[in-house]
Amino acid sequence: MISQSQNDPIDLDLVEQVIALVPEETWSVVIDAVVANLVDAMSSAVLERLTGSLDDVESAEEILLDYYRAEDRQEELIIDAFKIIGTENTLYLLDSLQLGKCVESLVESNPAICSGQLVFKGTRIPVAVVVGQLRAGVLLTELQEDFPQLSRAALDYAEAQARTPKAFESIDTVPCSVNVQ
Repeated sequence: MISQSQNDPIDLDLVEQVIALVPEETWSVVIDAVVANLVDAMSSAVLERLTGSLDDVESAEEILLDYYRAEDRQEELIIDAFKIIGTENTLYLLDSLQLGKCVESLVESNPAICSGQLVFKGTRIPVAVVVGQLRAGVLLTELQEDFPQLSRAALDYAEAQARTPKAFESIDTVPCSVNVQ
C-alpha cells in the first residue's frame, strides 16, 4: 500500500476537485468505503486508542462512520484518506466505486410499477413522494423509520434531490400502494 508521509503537503485543490466530482447522493457509499480502508490501514496501537482494544475493527468503523456522516465532513474525510491511505490509493478506491452507476442502482421506472413513476429500485415507493416529504420538513430519521426498506444511499439520493430546485416538482404523483414494513 502506498501511503503519504504525515509531513507531505496535501493538495487541497485536488481535494476540492474530488469533492466536486462525487455525486452528492453517493456520499454514503464513499464514506462506507473510505472508512473501511482507513480502519484497514490502522495500526493496532491506533485501534487501541480509538476503541480500547487492539483488534476491535467493528467498533472503529462504527466510530468513524458516525464521525464522517455528520454534515460537512466530506473534506475532512478526503484529507484524512489522502494522509492515511495515500492520494493515489484514495483516487483508485473512488474510481473503483463507479459512482456514476450508483444512482442507476437506486431508482427505476417501469410502466407496470406505479404507472411508470420513478421509484426506488425493488420497491413501489415513488422518489417524488420521499422528496416531497423531505421538502415538507420530515426528518431523515423519520423517513428511515417509515421506509426501512430504503437504503442509506437511497435516502441520500432523495435528500440531494430535495435540495435541487425544481427536481420532481413537475411530476404528477399517481397514487400507488407503498409497502411500509
